[in-house]
Amino acid sequence: PCMHGFALGFRFAQHTTAMFRCHLRQLGPWCRRMASYPLCSTPKLAALCAPARVPNGVSTGSPAAPRRLRTVSAAAARLRAALPNGVTSRLHMLAHASNLCRLTALAQSDLLLLQAIMSIASATNALYNILQPKPLLTPAGYGTLFAVFSALLAAKIYRERDVRLSNVEERVYAEYFGGALERGKFAKLAALGLLGKAGGSEETVIRHGESKLVLVVQGGAWVCDGEHRMERGPGFLGKVAFLLSSPFAYDCVRVKPHTTYISWEHAELAPLLEAEPAVRRALEG
Repeated sequence: PCMHGFALGFRFAQHTTAMFRCHLRQLGPWCRRMASYPLCSTPKLAALCAPARVPNGVSTGSPAAPRRLRTVSAAAARLRAALPNGVTSRLHMLAHASNLCRLTALAQSDLLLLQAIMSIASATNALYNILQPKPLLTPAGYGTLFAVFSALLAAKIYRERDVRLSNVEERVYAEYFGGALERGKFAKLAALGLLGKAGGSEETVIRHGESKLVLVVQGGAWVCDGEHRMERGPGFLGKVAFLLSSPFAYDCVRVKPHTTYISWEHAELAPLLEAEPAVRRALEG
């Protein structure tokens, strides 16, 4: 069956090729006749196809864009003339530096470093194009645009990361969120929490039926369920019920004396979890 199918396919290909060649032979004379006809075969068409004449002394107008390009080219030529000959003869080094910076940027896992190094790569690429004997304005312009764009992104990321936290918040961020959440987003999370410290006796921080999240920073807690008490150390309490928007199933959570903790109410934290999926993912982790 395979050989029979192959033979049928081969015959079909032969037949199709023969028909194609026949059509080409028939179309050949017609194509040669059409090619011999003039483009403008009548006086009216010739008049329409003829270029418009401009009277003497009438200016067709010089667009502003070419003048700006000439100005930029002249400025680039003056910049090149001001450089020492040793620099202009080694312009290829700029191209090497630009591509090495771009390669280094793509190898970065940190977005801030990536954008910062990419802005340097684009700037050196623009400088290489503008300093050519005949300045390459189009790639230089795009290089400048990319450099500015990357620099703005790097500045935005740096501003979001440059957040001042308290000592307790720094400790919480380092222990629970350091590799999973940006400092700016953690600052929003910390601002919605209530920092508390138990006194000389136990304090109830979560009651049955509440939707509340508690992080024990220092100290410990008891999860009470009837007569049973489960001891817990530093960490999150009530996280599963909180993320599922379910009421707390146990009787209560009581922190030990002198325990430092942070608590969040579901009604206050839910909008942030909806707007910032990264915060929810960090809590789920």
